[in-house]
Amino acid sequence: MKKSALVLLTTVLVLGGCKQAPSFIGTWQVTGLSVPTLSNAQMSVVLNADKTTTSSITGSFSPPAAVATMLHISGAQNVSFDGQGTWASSDKTLTLTMNGINVKGLPAQVNDMIQAQLKGRGPQTKVLPYTWKSDDQFTVTEGNVTETFTRTKP
Repeated sequence: MKKSALVLLTTVLVLGGCKQAPSFIGTWQVTGLSVPTLSNAQMSVVLNADKTTTSSITGSFSPPAAVATMLHISGAQNVSFDGQGTWASSDKTLTLTMNGINVKGLPAQVNDMIQAQLKGRGPQTKVLPYTWKSDDQFTVTEGNVTETFTRTKP
């Protein structure tokens, strides 16, 4: 009797002390973005249980004058880049593969040019080391840029 009580107590203590790793599944707001020519950039990412992902970056696009002339735009343009793809994780990295991006807020010929460039490159994959800060926040680092993902929806 004492032996089974000891086994039960040990099992409870061991299992009770085990914490499950946080889940990447959910909707995340990303801060710390570094997007050239895009001011007030905001990004959200959805990581689904089926390993698909969608993302959206919005901001004000203000290209240099020569680029603006070439693109036939004047002044700042509110734009969004909406992507879709897949994701995977290991115990040290988060892998994001974007299979397509739609651009809104720029002239059609600019969107067509961007789509042609992206199609020629094929899927874009980033393997990012991550660090959990809490169950609802983690950071990824790419080069000298660290972005913070904060969960907004489970």
